[in-house]
Amino acid sequence: MQSGTIVTHKYPNSRWQPSFGALLILFILCWQSGNAQYASVIENITENEGLPTNYIFNITQDHNGFLWLGSDKGLIKYSNGKFLTYDADNSGLPGNYIHHAVADGKSGMFICAAGKDLVFFDTNRTRVTHRYHNLGRKGLTYGLYRSDVHPDFTVFASESEPFIYAINRNRLTEIIKIFAQKQTDGKGAEQYFSLIDGRRVLVATGRFKNEKTHVMQSGIKYSPKFGVGIVRSAKGNVLDTISEKNGLESHMLTDFHRTADGHLYFSSLGGGFSFIRNEGHRKAYPLENGKVRAIGFHNNKYYVLSRGSVFVLNSRKIESRLSLGRDALTLFIDKDLLYAGTFKGLVIYRLGEKDIRLLKSIPFTDGISRIFKTADGKTAFSSYGNGMFIQEGEEFRNIRLPVFNNIENLFKGQKGNYFATSYESGYTELNSDLQAVKSYSRENGLNSNNINYLFSEKDTLWVGSPTGLSGRLNNKQFQSLSAEQGFSGHQVKCIFRCKQGRLWIVTNRMIMEKVKEELRPFGSFSGYGGNSPYITYAHYIPEKDELLIATKNRLSVFAMREMEPNRKVETPVLKHIEADGKVITPSNHVELQHDNLLTVFSFRTVDKDFLDYSKLYYKLGGADWLPFTDGNLLKITHQSSGRHLLQVKSRNQDGYEKMYPADIQIWVQPPFYRSWWFVLSAILTLVGVSSFVVYQYYRSKYESKLHESKLNEEIEDERRRISRDLHDNIGAYTTSLIMRIENLEQKHGDRIGDLKDIREISYQIMSLLRQTIWVLKMRETTVENCYEGLLSYSTRYFKTVPDIQLNITENIAVNRSMESSKSISVFRIVQEALHNIVKHSGADRVDIHFESTDKLRLTVRDNGKGFSDNEKSNGFGISNMKARANEMGFELKMKTGPEGTEITIEEQ
Repeated sequence: MQSGTIVTHKYPNSRWQPSFGALLILFILCWQSGNAQYASVIENITENEGLPTNYIFNITQDHNGFLWLGSDKGLIKYSNGKFLTYDADNSGLPGNYIHHAVADGKSGMFICAAGKDLVFFDTNRTRVTHRYHNLGRKGLTYGLYRSDVHPDFTVFASESEPFIYAINRNRLTEIIKIFAQKQTDGKGAEQYFSLIDGRRVLVATGRFKNEKTHVMQSGIKYSPKFGVGIVRSAKGNVLDTISEKNGLESHMLTDFHRTADGHLYFSSLGGGFSFIRNEGHRKAYPLENGKVRAIGFHNNKYYVLSRGSVFVLNSRKIESRLSLGRDALTLFIDKDLLYAGTFKGLVIYRLGEKDIRLLKSIPFTDGISRIFKTADGKTAFSSYGNGMFIQEGEEFRNIRLPVFNNIENLFKGQKGNYFATSYESGYTELNSDLQAVKSYSRENGLNSNNINYLFSEKDTLWVGSPTGLSGRLNNKQFQSLSAEQGFSGHQVKCIFRCKQGRLWIVTNRMIMEKVKEELRPFGSFSGYGGNSPYITYAHYIPEKDELLIATKNRLSVFAMREMEPNRKVETPVLKHIEADGKVITPSNHVELQHDNLLTVFSFRTVDKDFLDYSKLYYKLGGADWLPFTDGNLLKITHQSSGRHLLQVKSRNQDGYEKMYPADIQIWVQPPFYRSWWFVLSAILTLVGVSSFVVYQYYRSKYESKLHESKLNEEIEDERRRISRDLHDNIGAYTTSLIMRIENLEQKHGDRIGDLKDIREISYQIMSLLRQTIWVLKMRETTVENCYEGLLSYSTRYFKTVPDIQLNITENIAVNRSMESSKSISVFRIVQEALHNIVKHSGADRVDIHFESTDKLRLTVRDNGKGFSDNEKSNGFGISNMKARANEMGFELKMKTGPEGTEITIEEQ
């Protein structure tokens, strides 16, 4: 790094002269010197990222697209996000040192391992299937090559022998020994011919030994040099060399490979393998245990504040470092001035070409969260706990906010306004003079009070919080994007719109682009973190249209114009199905037994390339989409009887998907007791049994009714007999009694008063007798008949009581049928009530109201003296009246007082 000096200016007329503490800082601040740390355009995968070993001899890709590495621990395959190792113990390799590996483009690869015999490794079965013995001589070095003229042949040869061994990928059991022909192909290369199926075939030329020296990508030539690095050139001009000092893990390069998608892979000894993407190029600067708090941009350089130091970065390297102290919180660059906010105050520096000069140190104890310039050029800053401060001459005026003063961040709006945010109280909008306009929280529409980031454009304000991204228009929310719409993470680090007009959101876990009504992840750009993938800070530089992302160990710079999603995703292919250990032919219709325990659906792996990470997902019935948990195997445990719909799709890390071409119908056979024949038999049996039971029930019911009918007839006969007996016997005697009384009246006129009373009583006995006979003879009557009976009785009864006036009214809207027993009970209750009135009330007026609407209701009211509660509960036949009412389903209510008594019976 460059070294420099710190120059201090003196201000004799300023009250802000450097204090002793500031002078002490001058001796502490210095430019760090040492070896420069260069920006890297290459990324590395080592044991830290899960690679089994850092010693990789060769790298290739098989016919299925899987990436294979030859190492000192065997063959390494990348699949489903893991590195799988195949060695001498588990795959039949002759040794674990894989010096040469050449894919045949059909079913596997030829391998020369540990200097021993040549073998063929079937990549589908992941085992050695052919061994070629007694090839070559001891002490000689042999190489393995693809034929330069015939795609079916692989060549095994030594520089010390005049012949080659050739193997046809279509005849793996045969090996051909071919001597070079004397004639050449006109370019000085020897030719190797073989007689195959009666034809003379050119198998290879002497140029097969010419090792590949370079590979092209986007017009740039990459030339690996063992012990040097990767030389990059374009149009004959060397651009630079990627070496250990600028990102390459090891310059002892052994092999390289370009995938069909244009990604470049380089293997090395001690450095694992490295890669350069075909799109989305980025630069990465090392930040050992970095914690970036702020980033500024000036004079085409980045100024990065991390752990108390400012790192100055140019396009190629970290050129210098300024130590500000561990309490440095933020920075701001305005032209050639650098403002640093700390827990102790505001410090101002002037940036020079080769030095930085300390200008002022302004003490402040609350901690500065953000520094900025107002529209009129005044310096202002927000603080942790004491609101805002704005420059007024040589002093700073404090501005307190109405809701909160612990300001975590401050963002500038499009209209010259500002937004102060809090992790607990939402945000407050400020005008250009930093006066509070309005505060917003969950109480007035925000999704969360924890506001991480705000981005203002035109009339729209984008608000980032742990719950997602929300859009606000005219202070009203019009859109909310949460996890269901693709939001990932729990802290928003940055929101911006790039030069191409695309809206981006960066959280602690993911870069996302807003596309219509969803957030689309850019998982293919997740290489910014190495083995520390969580994003600690993000900042957009509009001048360069670049996004800077900081993690624990590096700072990555992305060119937004190259940020294109990876649209590559393979369609899922079903290989086979296994139900409880039994292999089933792959089909879109699967039948299982009711006692199934485990069904395994095996699909082809869709995650084959380290840079094209994809994953399989499934949806069973109406459940949500879930990821496969065992690579390309979907394991479904016991399924209930019936039909189940299985859907499968593949999805890459940028959100692009492809569905399995057809839905898989799973039919689980029901147990025998749920099969159609068993159910039908059970139904028929049940119908038979039910029919027998119903028959027996109705037969019993019929017999019971028949018996009841006979019993009723007997009862009716008995009723008629009793009524005849009463009429013929007691009735006759009563009639005779009345006639004899009338004869006595004629003979003994002087006792006519007593005889009249006896005659009246006899008439009453006769009336009651007729009623009893009527009840016995008739089972039903009507409401009108009941009323007429009461009217007749009451009128006749009160003729014997001339001192009491009787008034009877009726409202018979519904003339319903009525059991004769109920009619006589009503009569008896009224009879008892009238008897009590005459005997005890002292009343001179009685009112009777008979009503039949939806219910039968009868009221007897007098104007007598009433009676006490004790009399009410203990006498006057009241208990008998209540008992009669309850027996026939009526309710008796009674009111009594000095003005009289009212008794009401009402049908329930």
